[in-house]
Amino acid sequence: VPFGKEVGFVIGDLYIEGKPVEDSPRWVLKRQIEKAAEAGYIFKTGVEPEFFFISKETTEIHDTKDTLPKPCYETATIMPRYGELRDIVHALNDAGFGVYQT
Repeated sequence: VPFGKEVGFVIGDLYIEGKPVEDSPRWVLKRQIEKAAEAGYIFKTGVEPEFFFISKETTEIHDTKDTLPKPCYETATIMPRYGELRDIVHALNDAGFGVYQT
């Protein structure tokens, strides 16, 4: 993310010869949701996409300008990358994720 508008991204249930691929993550999850429901539970989950900004000039993940006690949680560190962060949030929202916090 952000994907270009010309890039396709498909999420789906896997089938081979008309039968579910039982070991695929989506089918495993569906079975666990059914078991939880049978036991009286409601299964709730969410997506928490995480990523790192890295420099084109280095392969290091660490931002050398981020010297604060709680790196990546301080406004002073985040704001210089605001434009990139905004673009990523817009792309995630366009993809239907419904980002409500950054």
